[in-house]
Amino acid sequence: MKKIILMVLIVLLAYGCAHKPMVTEKPINSITSADLTYLGVIAPPIGSDLHHNFARGSIRCSYVPSNLCSFTVSGQTVNDPSPNDGYPGCIICNSHPDLDYISAFEIKPPAIVSASDRTASYWTNSLPHGATVLPWMDCTGGIMDKYKAATRGNFDIASAIILPNGDGLCQFYDWYNTGATDYPSAVWFTPNPIAPNVQGPYNWGPTGNDVYHVNKTGANLGLIPKAFSDAYLSGKGHQFCFVGYNRGGSGGQKSSPGPTLYAFDCESRPGIAQPGPITAVTPLLYYFQRQNAYDNEPLMPGHTPKDECVDQVWINYQNKRGVLASCVKGGPYWWYGMPDPSTDPKAQRNGCLWNGGAPIWNSRVYGKTAGADCSTEWYAWGPSIAGKKDGGSKGYHAVYGEFPLYHAELVFYDEDELREVAMGTRKPTNVHRNVILDNPPELWSIGGNTAYGYGGIAFDSTNGLLYLMQKAGAGDNPVMHVYQLNGGIGEQIQ
Repeated sequence: MKKIILMVLIVLLAYGCAHKPMVTEKPINSITSADLTYLGVIAPPIGSDLHHNFARGSIRCSYVPSNLCSFTVSGQTVNDPSPNDGYPGCIICNSHPDLDYISAFEIKPPAIVSASDRTASYWTNSLPHGATVLPWMDCTGGIMDKYKAATRGNFDIASAIILPNGDGLCQFYDWYNTGATDYPSAVWFTPNPIAPNVQGPYNWGPTGNDVYHVNKTGANLGLIPKAFSDAYLSGKGHQFCFVGYNRGGSGGQKSSPGPTLYAFDCESRPGIAQPGPITAVTPLLYYFQRQNAYDNEPLMPGHTPKDECVDQVWINYQNKRGVLASCVKGGPYWWYGMPDPSTDPKAQRNGCLWNGGAPIWNSRVYGKTAGADCSTEWYAWGPSIAGKKDGGSKGYHAVYGEFPLYHAELVFYDEDELREVAMGTRKPTNVHRNVILDNPPELWSIGGNTAYGYGGIAFDSTNGLLYLMQKAGAGDNPVMHVYQLNGGIGEQIQ
């Protein structure tokens, strides 16, 4: 009997070993929320008044390492004042839109702030504010103002980066009614407020081509890792950059479920006439512009016209590789004097009637009085309603959706898919989005309610530090959240 039991055990053990799932090591390139450790919050310098600081600005930012965070100002060299505090380098961001400048400030060690202390007063008096390293300057050298005068356009400085060779690259754009405009809007410059030595403007890709329409696709700038550009973009050791934007654009009459990404050689200043097109540009990511199809986007279900990604950074840290985009999900237009939805119920309900009958749930349409029939205007930019036709009016100023109306999102695009695009085996319209952060608890309240929005994003690739700006985190003033990216060593796959 004992021999029979022993034989049975041997057979079962052999069967189990033969059928045990194989364990393999697979490097994980993707980034998830578990890879981010929250370190606290910092703030940019306090300006002299509302329009001479970062208020309502910092929509696009970039990281400058300490060796490049050294600028000549009025003949004096200004360096990173605290390169050895564990947070080296500085952050360069765009300003309040009424100022249309850029500036750079040092990075202070972040502070953890309790929810009860997240106020405008605490922002002013208690947060660590970085000192100014690069004073306000017009990185276009006056070119943008000439465009404004000649076209009566609504041009703003969108972003600026400092290249590894010390050159600056600056992007400006016409942000309003962009459907008919495609002006060159990129310049190289020297980061010196007195002598910017501007070269440009240029546009990315051919003009008159909707795929490359610069005022729909070019606003935020960033660096592409050389390993990627050398292998897949014929970089040959040159520094490649990307330019991107949330494709729709105000007044463009069409929207899109995500950002754009175009690669180009940014190390060598172009030798073509200016203004002019730089045609050696590779599209890596963009989505079709669509109208009245927001519920049918396969890569971004439930898309609404105020979904927006404003800034991006390319990550190459340990085994984490891909693009992070700072985004807003599901936001409505709530400016133009819109009431605060948290205090005025009419801002959420009963502001708009469907065919003169029942109110449209959670709606309010710009330019329409309460109780007015706004059927066609609502559908122009609101959620799809079967059988209704686009009226092409002011529906895109509607407030709709469940409260809270904004969701701040950090979105990840895997480098593996972008590599496939560069190699021609995947279309740039078929890159998947992955939400990493969605209104995390560390966000500050805006105006006393729960509407949030992300702005500029920057990354210290040496130390794995991620800097994520929250627009208007305290009144009109932004706060910058700091995270440590953990590279990881892979996971076991059963």
